[in-house]
Amino acid sequence: MSLAACYNNVGISPDSDPSVANFDGHGNSYSQEALAAGGAARGAAIVSSGMRFTFPDVSVGASDNTVAQGQTIALSGAAGKLGFLMSASNGSATGTGTVTYTDGSAQSYMLSSPDWLSSTPPSGGAVAVSTNRRNGPETSYPLSIFSQTVSLTPGKSLASVTLPPGGPLEPNSPALHIFDISSVTTGNAVTVTNPGNQTSVAGTRANLQIHASDSAPGQTLTYRASGLPTGLSINSGTGLITGTPTTVATSTVTVTATDTAGATGSATFTWTVAAPVCRVAYKQLQYAPPIYGYRFYMVNLDITNTSNSAIPGRWKLTFTFNEDRGIVRNETGYVFSMSGRNVTVTEDKGVGINPHSTVTVAMLTYYYATTSTSTPPASFELNGNRCAS
Repeated sequence: MSLAACYNNVGISPDSDPSVANFDGHGNSYSQEALAAGGAARGAAIVSSGMRFTFPDVSVGASDNTVAQGQTIALSGAAGKLGFLMSASNGSATGTGTVTYTDGSAQSYMLSSPDWLSSTPPSGGAVAVSTNRRNGPETSYPLSIFSQTVSLTPGKSLASVTLPPGGPLEPNSPALHIFDISSVTTGNAVTVTNPGNQTSVAGTRANLQIHASDSAPGQTLTYRASGLPTGLSINSGTGLITGTPTTVATSTVTVTATDTAGATGSATFTWTVAAPVCRVAYKQLQYAPPIYGYRFYMVNLDITNTSNSAIPGRWKLTFTFNEDRGIVRNETGYVFSMSGRNVTVTEDKGVGINPHSTVTVAMLTYYYATTSTSTPPASFELNGNRCAS
């Protein structure tokens, strides 16, 4: 049996007669005209999640989608993955189905679709169609149709796919709606380079550039990320993750890149945000007027032990200046050493830092510059532990 033969719901109506459809059991439906404006006219080709779908091509008032109730759909041929064009009514819907191969073997798969009022793609999927309104007696909202893929066993030929179980459409029960099933890929391959597990310190700004490539030339990639620590976000156009994490926790992050043909690639890694054991306040004051282009600044570093344990004596603070600097003199008795722009401050008398106490390191520095612009060091480490700054 084909998917079209299983259609059991009218989910699309013309604006002139919304009453012919009832997608959610409340009399609401997708607007035929709004779908067409979003690229989903009847019979249109839709590319999403690296798959090519065909939107249902039926007459007005005819069933145009299948509410999943365990139906078995005949398939044929070998493929690397199946794609589902889907949505859900009355809340998000999740279910497990079965793919059966011609040799009699089978594999289970899971579909999870957000509610049709959502604009957030499913995990590992994409928003395939967006519309600006719906038809029906209730409030009009923008709507979405989503895509999600299922990886298949290599080298095997398809016999059928059984949809996840479910009951008939009810006004207050989530239902999974399937518009199309495809095994046809776009041919593009998007690869996201895994950056490896990340560690940051709460209260310290973080930057991570995500890199991705596409097998097809001329493609523009769009990035999204799920599971980012609170305070971080990703630039959808560049893949740069920035922000200041605020919550101490370990998160599982998945970054997905999607090209203009709908092909996607993703990478998953953990991001641990640790509590800082120290905090450094960087203060710089002009010490004297410039002399032959050399600028003299007094630099104070207020080092605070933010933990509940004492930091033992002979601690080391390391950081990197953003300019080639020299140190004229040490103002506070600590030991300084420099290698290029890298600075190490050592406490050599065995005097530690008590919990929630602050010590100040001061030095008179100079550097050659035509302007007074100076950027503080990006980070500080105390005995190898990143400090908040």
